[in-house]
Amino acid sequence: MKKRTSLFLTAAFTTFLFSCEKDIKQTKCYQVKYISNYCTEQGSVLVSFGTTNTDATPIKDNDGKIIEYQAALINVSESYRIQNKIFYVKYHYNSNDNIEIKSCPQGPAAVKVLTVDAVSNDDCNVN
Repeated sequence: MKKRTSLFLTAAFTTFLFSCEKDIKQTKCYQVKYISNYCTEQGSVLVSFGTTNTDATPIKDNDGKIIEYQAALINVSESYRIQNKIFYVKYHYNSNDNIEIKSCPQGPAAVKVLTVDAVSNDDCNVN
């Protein structure tokens, strides 16, 4: 019985470790549109996504219908910070980034913060 319990605990712990690593290692590519600067102290920008994105914050209308997805992105260069500019990003969500959010909106205006690995004018989903 002890052997089964320890095997079960080992399997559960291993699964937990791999699930925690997923958010750090998984890089994604999406088309985004620049809206504005977001949190001045961390230099992030607010963007909207052209498609459904479960990593971003859903923005709803008065009827509760999702109308777009938004997120704050860290590591976007100044050349992409142009009103309504469309570009592509590869990013990851890292819950261990310990991002300083003192100057970020709190409550309903808050959006998820993602760390950008690459930015391009060209679609990064094309081979």
